[in-house]
Amino acid sequence: MAKTTVYVPDDRHEQMRELTKKFPMLNWSAIANDSFQNTISLIQRMEELMNTIVTPTDLMRLAAEKRSLETKIEERGFADGLRWGSKTASWESLEAVAGIGIDDQACVDDVWDLAKTIARTADPLKDGETWREDDAETEFFWTDLLYADVDSLHAYDGRICGQLKELGIDYLHSFLKGVKAIHDKI
Repeated sequence: MAKTTVYVPDDRHEQMRELTKKFPMLNWSAIANDSFQNTISLIQRMEELMNTIVTPTDLMRLAAEKRSLETKIEERGFADGLRWGSKTASWESLEAVAGIGIDDQACVDDVWDLAKTIARTADPLKDGETWREDDAETEFFWTDLLYADVDSLHAYDGRICGQLKELGIDYLHSFLKGVKAIHDKI
């Protein structure tokens, strides 16, 4: 029979030691072996179900849907960037946002951090102003952009952070590409 070392937290080891004193017949190796076998059986059954229920056609369909959704999100981000850059932005804001580097941006993996960076670059603070801690300015920037066809006061209820996270980092990168495309035409 093979031998395996199992690491447990110190407090659990102490509990096991106390229980062994009370119940010397406890066989921790057998208990662990049963747990290992149960886990192996469960994983094998899950693999069988996966191979039986999920067909290659299912996976191809889902992959195609994923690609389609990603394309729509990127197109929306690019269009929103073009719209903001050409219809709303001042030259100063357009130039500042176009200068945000996607590759060297420290927060490229965090949607909300990048969204705040874009919004705050688009609408910089004036001397003596400070950002409110609730990020309301950032929310208003994106609310006006994403809910342009809806009354902004009705739309502003904190949903914007969730929507940006749902749209994802690819939306924001595409938004920046749209802004840069307008900037580069001038």
